[in-house]
Amino acid sequence: MDNSTYYYCCRCHQLEHYSEALKIFASGFMRRDRMDYRVGYCLSSEFLAEACAAIETKTSKEEG
Repeated sequence: MDNSTYYYCCRCHQLEHYSEALKIFASGFMRRDRMDYRVGYCLSSEFLAEACAAIETKTSKEEG
């Protein structure tokens, strides 16, 4: 893969295309297959993180 059009998603642990990026960090790289990729978060991982947080909040309110 081309490291000028793909980055490494910290949450998904996969290489994603820049068009799927929610945030790409200004510093930090991940080496994969002898290439350095910028690091960030993809849109789908952010949605998943928000959904998990909402479920945890609802569960803790029901238990409390």
